[in-house]
Amino acid sequence: NLRNQQVNRFNKDGVLIVSCEEQRTRQDNLRIVMQKLQGMIDKAAFKPKMPDKAKVNKMRRAKRAANEKRLQDKKFKSKLLQKRREAKFNY
Repeated sequence: NLRNQQVNRFNKDGVLIVSCEEQRTRQDNLRIVMQKLQGMIDKAAFKPKMPDKAKVNKMRRAKRAANEKRLQDKKFKSKLLQKRREAKFNY
């Protein structure tokens, strides 16, 4: 997963390249690089926990309700435009 997230940092030999030139001393830059590497590893290793069934059902209901409202608004707008077109030709 780290390879997928940091694809631009790997060279053609498959070696991860992390560099830093923020500080003057090599030791400080090495410390910063190690912190960056640890952050990358932590981010790649993180697995979000699965939501419980109640939350999944709540999200599903909200999605369905939003979709139905969108379709109702679309039908209403269509009927409104259709009435305008009919009114235009009734002169």
